[in-house]
Amino acid sequence: MKKTLCLLLTVVMLLCLAPLTLAEGPSFSDPAAAAEYIREQMVNRNTSIAFVYQAGLGDVGELTGDAIKSYFAGQWEEIKEAIFTHTGVGYEGDYLKQHASNYGYSYSVSYSSPDTSVVYDVTVTAAFYTTAAQEAQMTKAVADALAGLNLAGKSDYEKVRAITDFICDTVTYDYDNLNNDAYTLKYAAYAALINGTSVCQGYASLFYRMALEAGLDARVITGAADNGETVGPHAWNIVRVNGKYYQHDVTWIDGTGSDAYFLRGRNGFADHAAAAEYGTDTFKARYPIAEEDYDAKNEQACVHQWDNGTVTKAATCKEAGEMTYTCTVCHTARTEQIPKTEDHSWDDGAVTEPATCTADGVKTFTCSVCKTTKTEAVKAPGHKPVTDKAVAATCTADGKTEGTHCSVCGKVLTAQTTVKAKGHQWDNGKITIPATCTADGVKTFTCSVCKTTKDEAVKATGHKPVTDAAVAATCTTDGKMEGSHCSVCGEVLTAQTTVKAKGHQWDNGKITIPATCTADGVKTFTCSVCKTTKDEAVKATGHKPVTDAAVAATCTTDGKMEGSHCSVCGEVLTAQTAIKAKGHQWDDGKVTTEPTQEKEGVKTFTCTVCGETRTEPVDKLPTEPEKPTEPEIPTEPEKPTEPEKPTGPEKPDYTPGDVDGDGKITSADARLALRASVGLEPGIAPGTAAYKAADVDGDGKVSSADARLILRASVGLEDASKFGKKE
Repeated sequence: MKKTLCLLLTVVMLLCLAPLTLAEGPSFSDPAAAAEYIREQMVNRNTSIAFVYQAGLGDVGELTGDAIKSYFAGQWEEIKEAIFTHTGVGYEGDYLKQHASNYGYSYSVSYSSPDTSVVYDVTVTAAFYTTAAQEAQMTKAVADALAGLNLAGKSDYEKVRAITDFICDTVTYDYDNLNNDAYTLKYAAYAALINGTSVCQGYASLFYRMALEAGLDARVITGAADNGETVGPHAWNIVRVNGKYYQHDVTWIDGTGSDAYFLRGRNGFADHAAAAEYGTDTFKARYPIAEEDYDAKNEQACVHQWDNGTVTKAATCKEAGEMTYTCTVCHTARTEQIPKTEDHSWDDGAVTEPATCTADGVKTFTCSVCKTTKTEAVKAPGHKPVTDKAVAATCTADGKTEGTHCSVCGKVLTAQTTVKAKGHQWDNGKITIPATCTADGVKTFTCSVCKTTKDEAVKATGHKPVTDAAVAATCTTDGKMEGSHCSVCGEVLTAQTTVKAKGHQWDNGKITIPATCTADGVKTFTCSVCKTTKDEAVKATGHKPVTDAAVAATCTTDGKMEGSHCSVCGEVLTAQTAIKAKGHQWDDGKVTTEPTQEKEGVKTFTCTVCGETRTEPVDKLPTEPEKPTEPEIPTEPEKPTEPEKPTGPEKPDYTPGDVDGDGKITSADARLALRASVGLEPGIAPGTAAYKAADVDGDGKVSSADARLILRASVGLEDASKFGKKE
């Protein structure tokens, strides 16, 4: 028989109160939601998990380091418990917990306002025995293994039997790496299923995952076990079969080659001791262990599920009673006798008057059947002395000699006498606050015994003056006279008086943006001293109207009334209204081709206004008895030679209106055109692409009118596609 123990998971908790880089990720305000997010990230084997946790100031209590730390520590305990809660998913719950080699958290804190909320920027760090790639391989391997076991339609017992046999056939205990702390994969279910060897934690985790994925409910239990040679850490399982939970140790089933640890009841694991978390009332109520071992012989019969029983005949102290139990599955009934109570069935008694150190107490016993009571004296136990340890005297506090008192009633049995304080033993002192120019410093002395400190003053050093150089005044900035300050503390010793600014020396100015018809221009003045500039407005010149001649309407084309526009900027001042086309005035027509007996003739009508013509056919001549002489057929005029089609103009190397060549028309292009029109842009000279782009009205020169058209096009008030096309 080989019963093997192994080392289990150790969790490391980390806490950092120093400022950190703000975390990124989702925001939470309750532990359950935060835990669900962390669990998801851990399942994916993410080792750094960032999120924001918000708390109301009322929840934290106060904005102190201890309160902030204490509040989140409490929240973390709830989060941590919820991360590994038993969800029924094979790769979560105990499986995830047993595969996290360590995990913890760090955070920084910010406040939305002093009285609203506290924001924790949290980073959870985790390490795992397996990688995400290994877990993906594990998921497929578990699915393949369960498919091979063909568990569909099988009973709970048959599933447990098949999974247990599969693990025992597949896995061997990893004795080679049992004491190799550097090799941690031995703790993982991956090592058991994929590599075929692991320690108990791998066995138990593999059974847990396969059981859950096969539709069974199971848990991983950790604690200690006695293998007959030593007591050490160990992991096993509990699993539900037919509605009851049984203890199950696959590691020891494999090691012993027997079913001694297969589906055992409450008393079947005497050599196993579960950790405290599995011994709570909550856990035991959720996972009650069956009283008896599972009996596979009854697998085909009804596995009775007895209810809590009903008293069908009450027992008395002179007559036995009867308790009837009913199976909740097949409704079979069984009875048990309740013993008669002739001699009373006393309970273990309860102390109703506790004994003191010097006075007896009373213990009352009650008959469990008829509720009769009796009492017995509880002897006074006497004092239970405990030692009051001697307290050594310190430099400033008296000490005490050893004494004793009763641990029950507190009475002093041996009084402690006082030992007088010894007084301080001061060292030679250390400068803790250096003296400044004007303030005394501090020298601190420390007691070599108790480390208490005392302070003495160190005299101020006085100022060390340095010169502050004079600063010359400029046109706009005041200057300073020479002064001085202390080179140590920076205090001003001789203040620097102000030298007023001199003011600008402006020239006569230069037109930098000429005025247009409707917009003011700019005249720029320059300071001859500092070259600073200032601008003044040049009033707009007003429009210069020219007449737009009337255009007479024709037979087919509309005409226009007389109008006017500005000769400088091109703005329309009086719009030309349209005159509708008059239509043709046809004459009575003239036969231009005489008809014959074989062919129709042609009659041509001419417009008396524009001379345009149209034709109508003339009926053939009637047939004569005698065949007339055929008229001469006029010779067909020669077809005129078709004129050559003119070749299209070469594509220009510029876009009209785009003066700066950036691919779009903006106010910047308008400004360049305006400056070029007055000679302020030497680079935009006649013949250059930029000059051609600026000459949008096509008159061969760049003027303020071109600048105005470009500016209107930049805001959609002119059609830029018509630029450069002179009408």
